[in-house]
Amino acid sequence: MIEEDSNEFLKLIKHSEYCIVDQVKKTPAKISFISLIRNSELYQNALQKVLNEAYIPQDIKQKIMEHLVGRIHTTNYLYFTEDELDVGGTGHYKPLYITIRYKDCIIGKVLIKNGLAFNVLPKHMLKEIFVNESHIKPNTMITIAYDGSPRQIIRTLKVELYVGPQVFLVMLQVMDINPSYSMLLGTFWIHIAEAVTSSLHQCLKYIMNGMLVTIKAKETFLMIKAWLCHL
Repeated sequence: MIEEDSNEFLKLIKHSEYCIVDQVKKTPAKISFISLIRNSELYQNALQKVLNEAYIPQDIKQKIMEHLVGRIHTTNYLYFTEDELDVGGTGHYKPLYITIRYKDCIIGKVLIKNGLAFNVLPKHMLKEIFVNESHIKPNTMITIAYDGSPRQIIRTLKVELYVGPQVFLVMLQVMDINPSYSMLLGTFWIHIAEAVTSSLHQCLKYIMNGMLVTIKAKETFLMIKAWLCHL
């Protein structure tokens, strides 16, 4: 190899090393849980506090204990467990209704429905939630109901809805119908929220800023608390 070629080869090596180092800097560093505890008094105290304050049955089974410990590294995973079931267990056919907030209005009996692409707001609810007219757009789109009959979407609007602590910009399709729900959030919203729903467990879950948010089902009221509303 002549000197000129060797210099070019060394340049390539240096360039490759630089790229590797640069890539390593972008890779999140991970440390085992036991190493973190051994090397940090702060985390030792935090663990000791949890262990002192957490109580479990004396006859707890190994499988259940492993499940509890396993939750330490599943913070960002969405899952449901048997202990989240209602008292009636699996013997129910309840739809998933939750309560949400729009401005200062509390809206109950909001149906969470997989399988329906868009979000539905019955026409009579449009008057109740006092939406600014400038946010409402006319629409002539036709959709098909569950019974196969055509139904017209008469308005569309975008509103900011609080589902738990998170606010979502939601496109609602206004229809002249009288269903049992006050609003329906369908697959379109579920995918935007990256939520996982379970009518069996009567709740939905999503991740916000690395934290698990659980929204429990509520069926206490249908109408909103209109006296709290303002533009």
